[in-house]
Amino acid sequence: MQNIFAIIFSLPPLETLVVAKVFDGRLRTYATYILSNPETGQVYIGRCSGYGNLEKIIFRRLYSHKFYKRGFTVIQLDKAMQGRLGYLAIRGREQQLIDFNGGIGHKKIANKIRGISKIKVAYWKMHSLSDEYFGNIAPFTGIKLF
Repeated sequence: MQNIFAIIFSLPPLETLVVAKVFDGRLRTYATYILSNPETGQVYIGRCSGYGNLEKIIFRRLYSHKFYKRGFTVIQLDKAMQGRLGYLAIRGREQQLIDFNGGIGHKKIANKIRGISKIKVAYWKMHSLSDEYFGNIAPFTGIKLF
């Protein structure tokens, strides 16, 4: 069996990009996390992605996070999934976590904007995939456009 990298790098540039994109989509891990501020009791809901060890992906995100510098020092990994469906399901999960904790504007939530716009066409699909893979924790809060 030939080395995958030898195959990829022997392709013309356009085909190399296509193969790399598919490779990227299958191996990237997406995750949701909750940052808590022990002093205020507020939580910040976020998502991240990367390759390799999930713990390293989370801590790489935390290292550059502005909320960590504001006292949100307790981190809890929520859910993780790989691949294109993982991206969509994690987007839906992030919004469900925000809604579950009171939604944007609630005193418990430090997030200032929604994870997904209420009018985003794909929001219903993201919410449904989150339900399918992780279970429902909050109702759909968008506008169903179709």
